[in-house]
Amino acid sequence: MNYEPARSLVGDEVVYVLNYNRIKELKPVMAKTYLDILFLDTISFNMDRHTENCGFLRDSQTGQILKIALNFDNNIALISQGYPSDFERKNDLFVHDFLALLNIEKNDYQMPLLREDMI
Repeated sequence: MNYEPARSLVGDEVVYVLNYNRIKELKPVMAKTYLDILFLDTISFNMDRHTENCGFLRDSQTGQILKIALNFDNNIALISQGYPSDFERKNDLFVHDFLALLNIEKNDYQMPLLREDMI
């Protein structure tokens, strides 16, 4: 497989709704994976999800897009930038953008089940 940054298919936009819709057009099953990555970014304060550190895996022989690449580049997540000043996160842009995406897309997103063996 070959890795291709999302930028090559969705552009430079870091707007969740635009990227989600483009990914869904390419391959609907990948849209759920993209939501899972955004969900993890939202709960872990990962401020570095852009179209160069999210991408797709292509078949190296055919060029066909197979799936979204595994989640990577989380080095500024959690408290690496310090604790948030608003622990309730009422004015948090991550939460706002993620919930707006779910609302606009009328998506009944279910949080992934986290098991101890996954951590």
